[in-house]
Amino acid sequence: MSASAVVLSNLDRFSNAAKRPYVQQSIIFVNAYWNELEDKSDDIYQHLQGFKKLDFADAGCDLDEFYSHKFLETCGETLTALELRNALREIDVNQDHRMSLLEYLIFKYHKTVDELIADSPKGSIDDLDYVPNPEQQQQLLKAKEALAAVQAEIAKIEKQRAELEAKSKLGGVRGNMAKQELFALLNNDPTELNAALITAEAAVRRCLPTKKAKEGVMYGEIWYMNKEIEELKKYRPKGGLKYLDA
Repeated sequence: MSASAVVLSNLDRFSNAAKRPYVQQSIIFVNAYWNELEDKSDDIYQHLQGFKKLDFADAGCDLDEFYSHKFLETCGETLTALELRNALREIDVNQDHRMSLLEYLIFKYHKTVDELIADSPKGSIDDLDYVPNPEQQQQLLKAKEALAAVQAEIAKIEKQRAELEAKSKLGGVRGNMAKQELFALLNNDPTELNAALITAEAAVRRCLPTKKAKEGVMYGEIWYMNKEIEELKKYRPKGGLKYLDA
């Protein structure tokens, strides 16, 4: 049998999905259970942020036993060492002695690996870029571009702020001019950023399905972009990038 003809088990497919970055794991889960767990979407986002805060890897996907314990503590699930080991034994479905976000989510919301595979939109477990709804695929691409434009505008403001802060320390005429420009940057309304945010919000709204095209909709992508926009709207030049750590 050729390698291309090998059929992976549900556990193998789940394990592969659990090696994706945390954001993609959360999207996979929300794709499968949006209709059932929409009211838990804020909690799922907080779980995502909790994993990211405890993992120092750039593209982390799971936590070791120590940081798994820390994560459970932040969720109010303080356990003894024995209770933790027992809980992790149940959560760690692929028995690699680490806890992925997907493993935690199916444990938290009482799902199984087989259920997640069955309940996920076609193709989304194995290929997160696959969108069975062509109409939504185009809208998702446009929304991602609009969101990237917001992030680029913030990066531009941050670069300008850093440059002006450095110049303001020079003293003299140049230093005073830089101080005035910095004051204006920090205190004036960021018009271009606000316009980019409005465009991004509208683009994400257009990703929502029409009545005729609800099958195979990737609600996880829409959910995550909306949460990102909520966080980006908290950004103010005077506060810097602190919103990223909120």
